[in-house]
Amino acid sequence: MPAQSHPDDSLVLPPVYRPVRAAAGRGAFADACRRAADLGAGGFVHRLGPDLLDIAIVFEPEAPLASARRLLLLGVDALAATLVAIAPPGTLVAIAYPDAVTLNGVIVGGARLAAVPATPQDAVPDTVVLGLMVRIDAAAGEPGQWTRGSTLVEEGVEALDPAAFAELLSAHVLSGVDRWLTDGFDPIGRSVLARLGAAGGLNLRLDDAGALIDGTGQRVADLSATAEIATWLDPATETPWL
Repeated sequence: MPAQSHPDDSLVLPPVYRPVRAAAGRGAFADACRRAADLGAGGFVHRLGPDLLDIAIVFEPEAPLASARRLLLLGVDALAATLVAIAPPGTLVAIAYPDAVTLNGVIVGGARLAAVPATPQDAVPDTVVLGLMVRIDAAAGEPGQWTRGSTLVEEGVEALDPAAFAELLSAHVLSGVDRWLTDGFDPIGRSVLARLGAAGGLNLRLDDAGALIDGTGQRVADLSATAEIATWLDPATETPWL
């Protein structure tokens, strides 16, 4: 059942989405997970500011979680595609499998996924929440010596309107979902593999659960590690690593 929230008219999104602002003091992902059953499919929770873009989208998949968790890859690919569209020419946008997006080799954000409520891999989840976050600029008071990540501004992306970014990102996510429903996951998988940077030069493929498989048929990495904590997320700040 849709959330009984006042509609949020600050974003212009495709009609499949219902935008709502994250509750005060909560990140979009945590808030969407808390309210997933009420929000229903298409719930689009957002927290937008000059230093951080933080959104979460609710899905109601029809496939078991082992397959539906590939939404994580769809999300990180959509985030990378959005950054390609807004970054200056020559900016290297890549995916660090399975869930991080890098600009010029440093982390700026990524995707995360949760089934709500927790669901076995072979069962169909009631809802799945896809979280997407990118660090736009350094917040006041943050140290200037960064070792793991960066910001869009630091990497040359200027004059960014967070609302316009969220609108473009929502369109890329919807395009990916439509492509998955129409053509299967393979086109999305090929896009993910093409964005893997140096790792993409290896003979890799994705299996039906989104795991990376090498040319010998061995599993190189899978999505299970992201079940506990996103690789790009600093657990102390709940924002991308710096």
